[in-house]
Amino acid sequence: MDADATGESSHAFRDLEGTFPVVIRALEHGLLEATEYFDSKALAVDGAVFSAIVRLHAREYLKRCRLSAGDLDPVDLRVERVSLCGLWLTIGRYHVKIWKISAQELTRALARQASACQMSLVDVETGIPIIMDLAIYWTSDEVNQLGQLYLVQAHDDPRSLDWVWSREIPQAGRAVEPVAAGDIPVEDIISETTKSAKR
Repeated sequence: MDADATGESSHAFRDLEGTFPVVIRALEHGLLEATEYFDSKALAVDGAVFSAIVRLHAREYLKRCRLSAGDLDPVDLRVERVSLCGLWLTIGRYHVKIWKISAQELTRALARQASACQMSLVDVETGIPIIMDLAIYWTSDEVNQLGQLYLVQAHDDPRSLDWVWSREIPQAGRAVEPVAAGDIPVEDIISETTKSAKR
């Protein structure tokens, strides 16, 4: 990554850092709703429908939140009109598209970025790197939990896997709630039930 791209990626990441936890919660909410839908209907998971349910609930979650990018204006949330596309957020000067990506596609895109010397797009009059169109790519694991997230500037099309730069979005560790006095851990209940059934 060249120096301009490194500086601009740091600046964009800092501007948008406050929105990442909200985006993460929105995606987790969407994943939970989609999982519950298929579980409650006892249906095999259809990937396209699953992703549509995730987007629907993530979008509704984001509409209820106030997002900002540093000292910039509040978010103007828009949703891509193209079938099966991700969410599109306008935050200050940034246009951020949120796309699901497979773990294999993510690995290929990161390898391609590392091997190609992509130059950041620069405004010819001012010499300032253009960094308005960004994407957040996210993965999910085999049990439909949120996986990795990356903030990315694609070289041309935001849906392209040719990236000028990417920065992993850290997720706060999921803390396990301690068992309060008087509560019985689920494992103990299952264990006691199993013992009782054997008697």
